[in-house]
Amino acid sequence: MALNAPSTETKAELLKKAVDLYNGDLLRSASSEHWIIRQSVHYQHRYIGAVTELLKTLHQDQDYHCVHRYAAKALAIVPHSADIYYWLIHAIHKQGHTEIARSELRTAKHRLLDEDYAMLENRLSVEANMT
Repeated sequence: MALNAPSTETKAELLKKAVDLYNGDLLRSASSEHWIIRQSVHYQHRYIGAVTELLKTLHQDQDYHCVHRYAAKALAIVPHSADIYYWLIHAIHKQGHTEIARSELRTAKHRLLDEDYAMLENRLSVEANMT
């Protein structure tokens, strides 16, 4: 429904509702069991997709405070997403908090795989060169 929403406001509201439904792994106590891993990974990927679309939509509306809030919440649930780190750092920087953005970049360096961190750093540097 969100992808076909008539306005960005409606799209954002629908995505917020979808994102707010997910709080992490299904049945946390059994999350490493072979019978549930596939479903857990499936829902996590759907969540990441919905969050990413929400962050893009909020960015289009220049609602950097909400981008920051939803990206931070998403990273608490899925701490290994370079894309979500990008949106978090981007929003913090747009709000004028350069030192906090640098701190989040250092945190990302410790949490992400080297290749994911390199892509994040490159994406942020390309953006910095454009402004």
